[in-house]
Amino acid sequence: MTPEIQALYNEKLTTVEGALSRIRSGDVISGGQYASEPMLAYRHMHEIADRVKDVTFWCGIMAEDYPFVMESQYADSFHFLSYFYGPQMRKIHPAGNADYIPCNLRHMGQLMVDSHRPNIFMGIVTPPDEDGYVTMFPSMQSEYEVVMNADKRIFEINPACPHVEGALRWHLSEIECCYESDLPLYALADPTFGEDERKVGENVAALINDGDVLQFGIGRIPNALVAALKDHRHLGIHTEMLGTALVNLMKDGIVDNSRKTLEPGKAVFAFTYGSGEAYAYLDKDKRFLNYPANKANDPAIIAKNDNMVSVNTAIEIDLSGQICSESVGTRLISGTGGSIDYAMGAFYSKGGRGIVAFSSTAKGGEASRIRPVLTPGAAVSIHRNYADYIVTEYGAAQLRGATLKERAERLIAIAHPKFREELTAEAKKLGIL
Repeated sequence: MTPEIQALYNEKLTTVEGALSRIRSGDVISGGQYASEPMLAYRHMHEIADRVKDVTFWCGIMAEDYPFVMESQYADSFHFLSYFYGPQMRKIHPAGNADYIPCNLRHMGQLMVDSHRPNIFMGIVTPPDEDGYVTMFPSMQSEYEVVMNADKRIFEINPACPHVEGALRWHLSEIECCYESDLPLYALADPTFGEDERKVGENVAALINDGDVLQFGIGRIPNALVAALKDHRHLGIHTEMLGTALVNLMKDGIVDNSRKTLEPGKAVFAFTYGSGEAYAYLDKDKRFLNYPANKANDPAIIAKNDNMVSVNTAIEIDLSGQICSESVGTRLISGTGGSIDYAMGAFYSKGGRGIVAFSSTAKGGEASRIRPVLTPGAAVSIHRNYADYIVTEYGAAQLRGATLKERAERLIAIAHPKFREELTAEAKKLGIL
């Protein structure tokens, strides 16, 4: 750094306690998501509870059970709005200190700014370069709109933060303050998968061709899918979430993005959430490109990828093809996220396929995920008009272009065998068959 930049850095650099001193009663705060979450600040946030009231936090899935979130003694100081529930929001929701705002991921950032504008943004960035610029962690679910419209930008500097093309850069002169952290970034353990998931992964892989462009997230089925794609070649990536599974396809040469019709040679994503090794792999690798979600998840942009294959999961589906991926009845489990964004994008893509994949049963095999009708109160995450392929361990059912009767027959055929007779009887009672 030049002496001038070093002096500016010294001026902006403070302790985590100094950064939190900038927060006032009534502030609305949004932190970066997943590995962009300012973990050090959140671990200390409860320490300001005695001097602030009615501070609103926008949040999703959080890394830890932070005291300021979980402990009821701080409920007068901190309230929570969420667009995607995780374990923490599910736990505190019954007490009334958290509420959910339905939205698609591509709309989330602007919705936050328009409805409850965060005046403070807090997130992870790289150390400043020689010109005094810090680069934000490559996550732009809502961060793009929020950080642009915030009055105060408070950054947690972490040397583990990767540099990725497209991620936002800020000059030190444009921020409120910063503080340093050497905590490991919020990472996700790579889940293992069982026999049912292995079969689901193989059935999904059978619908994927060499040269297709992929979107899928994290979990047992995505990992099973990666294992089943080992003989595929020249795949591409255009996804909201870049997880370890997709990064591994890049490492193994199965994805090279060479046949993409949009951003050929680039793996496009809105945010990354995976292992520390995956984050490190992205660092300064020009094959990765971070889009804001309002672009990465725009169905019209997704559809510019020929042969776009979207792979999502579900909690349950009814016999007409209505897909719920976010609630059990009225009980919130997660959120809409980008499932409908990518279902629509794949639907409109030339040669595209939208796949919803899940194991056929829940509750240890005692309940069928394929149901005559959705559980009362369940959210419809993907409208039946955009339901395309449904995949379980028992096969694949194509719903696009199928009549209601055909849909019911095809879905029953891939349900667990012990539920097929019951589903058939219920379908007849409902007048579907």
